[in-house]
Amino acid sequence: MAIHFLQSKAARTLSLAHVFRMSEEEAETTFRKIRWSSTEGAPVCPACGGLDAYECRRPKGLLRFRCKACRKDFSITSGTLFASHKAPLRVYLAAIAGFMNEVKGKNALALSRDLGMSHKACWVMLHKVREALAEEFKGRKLGGEGKTAEVDGAYFGGYVRPANLKEHRVDRRALANQSGKRQSVIIVRERNGNSLPAVFKSEGAALSWIKSRVLPGTVVNADEAGGWNDLQSKYEMRRINHQEAYSADGACTNQAESYFSRLRRAEMGHFHHVSGPYLLRYAVESAWREDARRTDNGAQVRRVTQLALGRGPSIDFGGYYLSGISLRSRSRSVSAHHALFRTKNNALRGSPYGISVTVEHAKGSEEREEHEEFNSNKHKKERICGRSRYREQFHEAFHHFSCFKAFDIAEGVAKWPSNHAYECVKRQHKKHADHEFPCKCVTYNHRDSVFMPFRNVLAIHERSA
Repeated sequence: MAIHFLQSKAARTLSLAHVFRMSEEEAETTFRKIRWSSTEGAPVCPACGGLDAYECRRPKGLLRFRCKACRKDFSITSGTLFASHKAPLRVYLAAIAGFMNEVKGKNALALSRDLGMSHKACWVMLHKVREALAEEFKGRKLGGEGKTAEVDGAYFGGYVRPANLKEHRVDRRALANQSGKRQSVIIVRERNGNSLPAVFKSEGAALSWIKSRVLPGTVVNADEAGGWNDLQSKYEMRRINHQEAYSADGACTNQAESYFSRLRRAEMGHFHHVSGPYLLRYAVESAWREDARRTDNGAQVRRVTQLALGRGPSIDFGGYYLSGISLRSRSRSVSAHHALFRTKNNALRGSPYGISVTVEHAKGSEEREEHEEFNSNKHKKERICGRSRYREQFHEAFHHFSCFKAFDIAEGVAKWPSNHAYECVKRQHKKHADHEFPCKCVTYNHRDSVFMPFRNVLAIHERSA
């Protein structure tokens, strides 16, 4: 009797017991062979590309290399997703193995118990792994002549809890009674091929994205939802009415439904709640798992580790809890690499990832682009914090700011990270200004925004002198 692939011996090529029995030197050798596979593990300087480097371990035994050409020190993870790591490399390898051994997903709380680390550290580590998975989806296009793809959407988030008493309950299907946080996950799956997820406000909002990612000549299968009607102008469409059949005359969306089944079970069984800014990360994870479901776990671990070591430091998490997003002027070359942001309890530090923000004043139609440049050698960095020692700087800086607004990177929609942050800023504004609470963010531009950071940040714009 045939058995499922996951039950076969071929699916089990790496075990957690084997990883935990590794010494730190063996884990270092594994990472070296994965990162520098072209030189069979010989170190390559990330600064100058030199091949002549020698070991110079730190007094505590941490492995470091020194390039003879540029005399710079570097480690196995320098300039990668795991740069400035605190835990031993064996722990990172065990975290990736535990993450890939799960079929639907791995909960950060469960991983913290497995590794004996804090929940925050494991949560950040897993998001870095998801960030590595997203590398395979950048620029991916599906379909082509003679190929078939399936398109479908499902809504996540925005749950409205019904009232306790029956007379207080409302129709939660009505738009006025919804929370506005519901988002639609769109999946495009090529039969016998790869998948491509995205997050939009509705299915109809994803049409232009689908047309840019699905090649002409593809036969597109979809259900009879009205949001897919405009695809008929570019593709041959096969529609299926699920009230009558799930598959008829070669038309079905069963592959797309299989993806949503995996994502729903991950949400309900592992994560229990997926917040809006991170929804696309979990959607990408489920798509990657769906595409690699016939790959053994050892190959998956090597593949993910290679992705993590082949890309730069994390966009959202520089170190453990820092984030980097900077503003870039489209009208003049003014950088804000040292701009400081504040979101809830996380101190977010700026880095050059190019976001352009156009700000429109609430009382006028004139658009302005305001930017602020911080230079640690010439200017004092204004820290916008809620702590007492920064309170005077907060008041002084806010008095000079014409714009203080937050926006959601994933959607490009003006949104405050919390009601508490909004009320705090509004109260401070009333103390220093007589006019109405200022402006709104109307547009933004971000490179590869679909797979970039999914976090709310406070964009600070200083009034020109």
